[in-house]
Amino acid sequence: MNRVVSAAVLLLCLCLLCGSVACSSAKDTTAPGQVTGLVETTPCNSATASFEWEAASADSGVDHYLVAVDGGGVGGVWEVLGNVTTYTRDITAYSPGSHTFAVKAVDEAGNEGSEASVTFTIDSSTPVIGGVTVSGITDSSATVTWTTTETSTSQVEYGVTSTYGSSSVLESSLVTNHTVNLTGLVSGTTYHYRAKSRDACTNEGTSADGTFSTVQPTPAIAVLSHSSFLSSSGTFHVVGEVKNNSSKNRSYVKLTATFYNSDNTVVGTDFAYTEVDILLPNEKSPFEILEIDEAISAQIDHYSVVVSDSNVTTDEPYRSFAILSKDSYTDSTGTFHAIGELQNTGSQAADYVKVVVTLYDSAGKVVGTDFTYTEIDTVLAGQKSPFEVLELDNSVVSKMHDYELAIADANVTTTAPYRAFTILSQSHSVDITGSYHVVGEVRNTGTQSATYVKVVATFYDSAGDVVATDFGYTDPSTLAAGQTAPFEIIVLSQTQSAKISTYELQVQS
Repeated sequence: MNRVVSAAVLLLCLCLLCGSVACSSAKDTTAPGQVTGLVETTPCNSATASFEWEAASADSGVDHYLVAVDGGGVGGVWEVLGNVTTYTRDITAYSPGSHTFAVKAVDEAGNEGSEASVTFTIDSSTPVIGGVTVSGITDSSATVTWTTTETSTSQVEYGVTSTYGSSSVLESSLVTNHTVNLTGLVSGTTYHYRAKSRDACTNEGTSADGTFSTVQPTPAIAVLSHSSFLSSSGTFHVVGEVKNNSSKNRSYVKLTATFYNSDNTVVGTDFAYTEVDILLPNEKSPFEILEIDEAISAQIDHYSVVVSDSNVTTDEPYRSFAILSKDSYTDSTGTFHAIGELQNTGSQAADYVKVVVTLYDSAGKVVGTDFTYTEIDTVLAGQKSPFEVLELDNSVVSKMHDYELAIADANVTTTAPYRAFTILSQSHSVDITGSYHVVGEVRNTGTQSATYVKVVATFYDSAGDVVATDFGYTDPSTLAAGQTAPFEIIVLSQTQSAKISTYELQVQS
């Protein structure tokens, strides 16, 4: 033993005397520094996971690195790498969820540095889509909304079949409440759609197929209903009603009918304008189209009717009238009579005051229409006038269940009518047939000669509601200034005559 120690001492002395490097190097026991900058470079990849880090520092230099997944250094197995700062691991065998990757440096002296670690996730679950709804449906757009169980992207596939064919622009923001607006859709069309959401790991969920239908746009002028009949004269009538759905006044609303035979061949066409000249927003008007050629009418099997034209107008019609009361009856010939009285509630005089009647069946469909003008030609501000509208076709009357009256048009006038007349006397009687007679005498109290001197009677029941109207001309019908002439007015309907309690007379020329 003494010899061995002496040899060792001798060797040490020689090393000191010679200055040998080998002899002077002491063993390195300092561990390398901890790895820094460790990151996963392939997040959510379900096949491989890649990592990179910055080179560690070591006194004697880094020889290699040790890496491990889930438990390296604590009973786990460390994999030896070379002196590299990147690593890729096959993770297909790992379960979904969170995992830990660790790395540490080993220097040339065999010293191991402390480990650095990073958590990575294996996500193979797809976002679950729920609460899919479609709202805000218009003629060209719709909004699809849904929720997901995890943050994910937003996209909708859509088309006229369940194979779709179109997709919305991908919304890449990761959210749990999703909204996608679909635009450029075709009106009145049923669409199939499904929602799609993809999470940060590119797992994609889809909803079940759904459908929605875009709105059929409401036309500016819509045909509400129509029907047809063949009159005893051989004329084919198409009657109906339109409504102004726009926010603008519409004039010259034109309806065109196309007539077909049983082979679906066109045999004729004709058109008409609505009875109301200017339709206000939300206002309705009847129309009637006639095919007067008997040869064509005899061939008609079916027809179509469309609104073929209308003009937007800033003109405002004079409609300052109120219908005070009305009555109706069907006489012994099958003719329908609609009687009424209106009052000019405005501040201007109006002539050619047109009153329209629309006849409906029990289903609310238009079966007939006609019009008349007030019995008083020029209705002054505050003045009243009776009117009577007739429907002569018995087949129309037999289908009629209800009717409506409307003031269609009137012309404002500044021309003062000649009204210098006085009724000198009057009386009434009922003859043996039940007809009601009014007779009297009129004087022209003005300074002008008057032609077509007309006496108008409005008849009321005990409640003051109008039940009849008629008129008669003086005899002679032209009265010079100061001249007098008799007149007679007869209500032929026994039914209406029996209702008469009072009457009023007005004279015009």
